[in-house]
Amino acid sequence: MPARRFARQWAARLAAVTTPVCGEDELAGVLEELLARVLIALTNPSWDPAVGENLGIAVADLGFRSPAVIDASLPTLCDVCQHAGATPQVLTSLAARFGLGVGRGLTSESVTAHAADGFEIAFRHASVAMSIGDDRGRIIDANPAFERLMGYPLDQLRGLDGFDLAGDTADIERRRIFTDLAGNDSGTVRFESEQPRPDGTTRWVGWTITQCVSADGERTYLLGFGQDLTEQHTAAQRLHWQAHHDPLTGLTNRRGLHTELHSLINEAHPGQCAAVCALDVDGFKTVNDTYGHAVGDQILVELAERLRQCLNTDQEVLARLGGDEFIVVLPPCAVEQARKTIDLLHGAVVEPFTLPDGPRSISISIGAVVTPLTGTRVPELLAEADDCLYQAKALGKNRWILRTGAQSSTGATESRNRPEIPR
Repeated sequence: MPARRFARQWAARLAAVTTPVCGEDELAGVLEELLARVLIALTNPSWDPAVGENLGIAVADLGFRSPAVIDASLPTLCDVCQHAGATPQVLTSLAARFGLGVGRGLTSESVTAHAADGFEIAFRHASVAMSIGDDRGRIIDANPAFERLMGYPLDQLRGLDGFDLAGDTADIERRRIFTDLAGNDSGTVRFESEQPRPDGTTRWVGWTITQCVSADGERTYLLGFGQDLTEQHTAAQRLHWQAHHDPLTGLTNRRGLHTELHSLINEAHPGQCAAVCALDVDGFKTVNDTYGHAVGDQILVELAERLRQCLNTDQEVLARLGGDEFIVVLPPCAVEQARKTIDLLHGAVVEPFTLPDGPRSISISIGAVVTPLTGTRVPELLAEADDCLYQAKALGKNRWILRTGAQSSTGATESRNRPEIPR
């Protein structure tokens, strides 16, 4: 049972920072029941943040009132969320509401000076960034973790409109948060934002904002809990890039190309055309067999750069499907524009490539189609361009073929080559 494993780890961590009122085995049993409920809650698509708060209150009720309890609990909460496949936003919410629950558990009885001191210590030493603001968002107090996250000392934060920390998006964030708070019954909103800092850097932060009312009902406060998600965002961006790009050339790969073409088709206006060009190196297997794959890779990297220099806009796509297969997409594109770009691509290999034993000339063949986008499918586009490439190869290589027409499969076809390149 995962809950049992996590509970034993958690019990050991708690026992290391404060003396439990019961034995470690008994404590692990109680924590196991609590974590089992959390794991069930995490599998619910409509995640209820109150689960984290209730967990914090339960832990405080077990006698864990040391300020170190929150920090000691966070590794277990992270492990539980990771096991359940929870998103970083859910982890942020769980950790923030857990800290809030511990604080409420400490003050649920009559607030003695000892309890108040304990909550103050927990607030100051928690690793989760916390702030307390008035009903308009002006910061009343913040803990050191909040200072570190924002990059401002507390004396500059107090009295500051917390939304102004969002920089250029301050007004947008303010309207959105107050609209969301007014539109839900939980009094809590969660979101992620890119946070500018005074040193010019930015951090991705997961925020949980909770609206609460004072005991006498006369004052409203905004509690802010923040978690630095920059590493997670960076890792996610890196994984996304790796999933959609070729590691050798840095070009878009097959998966990324399909994504780009799907978007292009979905966003196309009626009658809008694009050119899809398939190209490869003539006799590339001979190059690999003669010089080795390292030299072949060197040629592909340089070829990718030469092809990239033939394109002019960010809308044009250059992809490597594998081996020496490349795809160029020109959206939106008229026939004459496609013809000029294909000529540039075909001429990109006129200059020899520098190899260990001296200059080496290569040639490429290109098959291209200009066709309306609406009503077509990605596999059909690529198959038609590939068919044109096959025809170019069959005609003797070192040439390009462009197929055009309202229905490109039956439209006009033109072929062009250039003088044979000396070897």
